[in-house]
Amino acid sequence: MKVFDNMCSGDLEKSATVLNLAGFTEFIDGFGRRSIFSCEPKDFSEIANSERALNVDPKLVSEAVVRLASGSVCSSEEIQYLAKKLE
Repeated sequence: MKVFDNMCSGDLEKSATVLNLAGFTEFIDGFGRRSIFSCEPKDFSEIANSERALNVDPKLVSEAVVRLASGSVCSSEEIQYLAKKLE
């Protein structure tokens, strides 16, 4: 089981919310800090293209990407690239 702990950090909380709304994760506590992935990596494309994921507010997704790129968490080059495109 893979656990995602957003550490109540604003950079990660927004991403945790997006992952949950899209169907990738489920919160396992009462305050939305820890979540588990409810799928395997092989299922990511299917979930990303699902109706549930496509109904996540694009503005929320953009905000999550930008916060990851500009926050205290060291984000990947891909996140940095996407954030520059979104700003």
